[in-house]
Amino acid sequence: MSSSLAMVEALLQEFHQPATPNIRKREIETELIAFRGQTSAWQISLQVAASIDTNPYLWFFSTSTLEHWISRRWTHLTANEKTLLRETLWNTYANLSVANVPRRQRDTFAQLIALIGKREFPDDHPNYIVHCLELVRSEKFVLGITLLRITSEEVLSNRDCVTTERQSYFHSW
Repeated sequence: MSSSLAMVEALLQEFHQPATPNIRKREIETELIAFRGQTSAWQISLQVAASIDTNPYLWFFSTSTLEHWISRRWTHLTANEKTLLRETLWNTYANLSVANVPRRQRDTFAQLIALIGKREFPDDHPNYIVHCLELVRSEKFVLGITLLRITSEEVLSNRDCVTTERQSYFHSW
C-alpha cells in the first residue's frame, strides 16, 4: 500500500513541475486514472484524506479518488467498506478545527459526506440529518451548517438523479 502511495505522490509532484512537458503530463494522468480504478485506491485515499497535514496535491487527488468511488463505484463496496468510509470521513470532519483547516478542505470533506448521505439516507443511514443537526447545535456550528448546505445542493442537483420522493424526504427534515 505504501509503495502505491509513494508512486502516486511522485507522479503528482512530477505533474505539477513547470518543466514537465505536456506529453508526460498526459502519461501521468493515464497512470493516475489507472490507480484510481484499483480496488485498494479508495482505502489508500481514505488514509491520506484523514491526515489533513499531508502534501496538498496528494490530499486533493485522494479526495477526488474518494469522490470517484462514492459517485461511480459505490455498488462495488461491501457494506463494511461503506461503513468504514462513511465513519472515517464523518469522524475526521467532525473533529476538524474550523480555525486551522482551510475552508476548501472543509468543504471537500462536506461534499464527500453529502454524496454518501444522498446515497444512504434514509434507508442505510437513517441518522444522517440528525448527525448534521447535532453538529449545528455544538461548537462545530460552522461544520454543521456547511454540511447541511452542501447536502441540500447535492440533493437538488440533477446528478445521480435523486428521485422526487427522496428529495421530499430530505426536505421534510
